[in-house]
Amino acid sequence: MSQLGQIKGVSVDPSQPEVAGLGPWVTLSGGAAGYLHETGAVFSDLSRDGHAEAVIPMVSGPDLVGTGALVLTPTDAAPERVGDDAFYGSFGTATRVTVESGELILRHLVGAGWEPSCCLSGEVTRRFRSDGTTMIESAAPLEIGNPAAKGFTIDRFYFLLGQKNYDAAGILLTDAEKARTAVSQWPAWWQSAAQMTVNILSTPRTDDMVPFRLVIATTDGRIAAWQGAAGLVYNPSLHSWQISLVALQPEAV
Repeated sequence: MSQLGQIKGVSVDPSQPEVAGLGPWVTLSGGAAGYLHETGAVFSDLSRDGHAEAVIPMVSGPDLVGTGALVLTPTDAAPERVGDDAFYGSFGTATRVTVESGELILRHLVGAGWEPSCCLSGEVTRRFRSDGTTMIESAAPLEIGNPAAKGFTIDRFYFLLGQKNYDAAGILLTDAEKARTAVSQWPAWWQSAAQMTVNILSTPRTDDMVPFRLVIATTDGRIAAWQGAAGLVYNPSLHSWQISLVALQPEAV
C-alpha cells in the first residue's frame, strides 16, 4: 500500500499512532476515516469487467469497530479509488464489510438514541455494485431489528413509566397496545409508583415473546412483583423496537 498517497481522495495521516496488525490511518474525501484493516481485504470483480477490485475495511483501532471501507481498482499507475464523496460519507455506526456474490455488503447499526452502545436497536444492510468508477446501490436498504435490544426496550419502557415520562414511554408501544392499555389513564394508575425495576428472564418460551419480571416500589413503601412476557415488533421509521403485547401475572405473596 505504498501508493496510498498517490490516490485521489485518499489522505494518509502519519500523526496517528501506529497500531499493530493494522495499516495506516487514512481520511477519505467524503468523510470516512480509520485504520486500513489490510489483512481483512477482499478482492472481487464488483464491476464485472474482468478485473478484481480491492475492498479494504476501515476500523477505529485494535477493537476493529468498522468505520467504512476503501474500494480500489487497479490501473497501470497507482490504484484508483472507486466511489464518490457521497458514498464515502454514507457509512454508519459500526460498519461491517463483506463481499457476497460479487456485491459489496455494508451493514451498520442504528438506534433511537437511548440504547447502550453495545446493543443499538437495528441494523441496516446496503448492497452495492460498481461500474468501474462509482459505487451503485443495487437494492433498497433493508433495516431489521437487533434481537439483543429487545430486553433493553422493555427496561426502558418501565423506567420511563417510573419517571412519569408518559409521552416518551408511549413511543415504545405500538398504536394497538397503546389503545389496549388506555394510555390516558397512566397518570392515575402509576401515580404512586416510585421505582420500576425490570429483570429479563431466561425462561424458555415457544413463542417470540421476551420473559421478564417487574418489581414496583411505591411511594408509601409497598413492593409488588409480576412475571410475564412482552412481544415486540421492530419499527424502522423509529429505529426502535416497540412493545406490541404485555402479559403479566402478579407473583404470589
